[in-house]
Amino acid sequence: MRRLDLRKAQAARLNTIRDINRQIVLNYVREREPISRAEIARETDLQRSTISAIVEDLKTEGLVEEVGEGESTGGRRPTLLKLRAAGPIGGRGGGPVRAAPLSGRQA
Repeated sequence: MRRLDLRKAQAARLNTIRDINRQIVLNYVREREPISRAEIARETDLQRSTISAIVEDLKTEGLVEEVGEGESTGGRRPTLLKLRAAGPIGGRGGGPVRAAPLSGRQA
C-alpha cells in the first residue's frame, strides 16, 4: 500500500463529499431500481435526511422519479424511485439538445 505524505495531503471539501454521496445514491437507483429511500439508507449507512435531500435534488434535475409505493414492513409504505427514462444531453456551445437513456442500457 502506498504511503501518503500527510504534510501535502488536503482534507476533502464538503462539496467533494456531497458529490460522492450523490453519485452513490444515483448508482443505487440506477442498479437496483425500483428502490426506496429507506433501502438506500440501510445499504449505504448514509443518514435518511441526506438521502432525502439528494433525492429531492435529483428529482428537481429530472434524473430520478417516484414510481409508486412498495410493500410495507410494518410502517408506512415506502415510495419507490427509479431513473427517468431519458434525460437531456448536448446543448453546449449552441448545439442541439436531445434525450438519452440514463440507465446506460440500450432500448
